[in-house]
Amino acid sequence: MNNKCCYTLSMNDHNWTRQGVQFACGTSKRLSVLRKHRIDLFDASAVFFDPFFLSDYDAGHSVTEDRYRIVGKMQDGRLLHVAYTIRADVVRLITARKATPKEGELYEQQY
Repeated sequence: MNNKCCYTLSMNDHNWTRQGVQFACGTSKRLSVLRKHRIDLFDASAVFFDPFFLSDYDAGHSVTEDRYRIVGKMQDGRLLHVAYTIRADVVRLITARKATPKEGELYEQQY
């Protein structure tokens, strides 16, 4: 797996490219998720390259924009749930947390 990343930082946003996909997140949101869930959104972007990830539309949180959720494994084996949206071909990460046992079951059932 090619893990090369290009990373830039602006005043309010973190932007990076991983395997040709552009990602972004807000600076304060990145710090908040890191404090609350001990997950760096930069690292959480790895779940998009898990060949067995699950993703769906999040109708309950799609009030002002379309939102999605993905469950997948990071390189260290942790199974995460990541909420995201897509803005101008950039995957904007909203939050990340450890997957629930139910999400873990759904993920494992696909094998």
